[in-house]
Amino acid sequence: MTRPDPTGIIVAPVRCLVVDDDDDDRFHLMRMLRQDADVTYEFSEAPTGELGLAAATEGVFDLIVLDYRLPGDDGLTLLPLFRQACPSAAVVFLTGVQDMDVARNALAAGAHNFLFKTELSTTAVNHGMRAALGRRRLDAVAGELNRVGDVARTFSAFVPADLVDRVMRTDTHGTGPSTAQRLPAGILFGDVANFSSIVEVLGPEGTIEFLNRLVARFEVALRDRHGILDKVIGDGVLAIFPASDQPGEDRAPLMDSLLRSGAAMIRAFDEEWRRTPFHQGIPSGFRVGLSFGEVIRGHVGSERRRDYTVVGRTVTLAKRLESQAPINSILFDASVHRHVQPRPNALDLGAMKLKGIPESVRVYRLDADWIE
Repeated sequence: MTRPDPTGIIVAPVRCLVVDDDDDDRFHLMRMLRQDADVTYEFSEAPTGELGLAAATEGVFDLIVLDYRLPGDDGLTLLPLFRQACPSAAVVFLTGVQDMDVARNALAAGAHNFLFKTELSTTAVNHGMRAALGRRRLDAVAGELNRVGDVARTFSAFVPADLVDRVMRTDTHGTGPSTAQRLPAGILFGDVANFSSIVEVLGPEGTIEFLNRLVARFEVALRDRHGILDKVIGDGVLAIFPASDQPGEDRAPLMDSLLRSGAAMIRAFDEEWRRTPFHQGIPSGFRVGLSFGEVIRGHVGSERRRDYTVVGRTVTLAKRLESQAPINSILFDASVHRHVQPRPNALDLGAMKLKGIPESVRVYRLDADWIE
């Protein structure tokens, strides 16, 4: 049964790995931990550092108790390896050498607590383990706060401060930005046509310089229209236009921002490309796909590498429309078209089958010159 202990740590069975070459020491340590009335432990044992590392790599543990002296191994040397093998675990360093320098070195190497074998008691052991679990929990909270801060700083680099607050706020259920959430949004995908030829002409350094200038101009075009440059994907970009979830709200201003941003990005590419040496004779341009609907936002990836982004059918649809768009034009579906006044040069292309979208999609086309 899961319950909070007096320190506030939520305690399901704590999965504990004890790495010690002394059978008696392992036995007595586990016996003392089993006497904790508020914490339930599930134990695994390893008599050597090598076997302990293998267990930590293959399993998932909440707590690792690591002895200082192991056959052929030094616990201080092994400690960072255990932290790397099982980063979610609290590590308690156990030593028979009553030397504060050893204890300080263990803490510096990543241990969450230390215990001297000469001073072990049931009370000392149980308090020591709880303290380590508490410190690991605080580390996790601090790490999550850092990730949230990174998201806010990333957004701040591309959007106005009011939009950062709008996107980062919690939802009505009180969940934070690290939790997957659903929200309505406009999605813009843009992509450079014939990019391989550009790379051949400009070379690596010239290509990167060109893309950096281009992305800077895109950022301005989006920011002025309350869009968020979510990411640059090679020669393409993904932008998000968050919408209010209030029922009945007029979506026309958002759709106008979507269309005008797409047109501005096409013109920005054309202007930047014309300033680039050797552009003559290379047919290139910018394509845009737009869609509007529900997206899922949240962190995607592993513990080591995570992106805060959006996924879902709306995102896929915008990407598929971009891939079908002619050079220097915008393709969008009925989710956008129904909220805007029809433009004089908006072409109804009829129903299209798009990869990854099971049903046919009604598609419309605008060229970049539909606005001045």
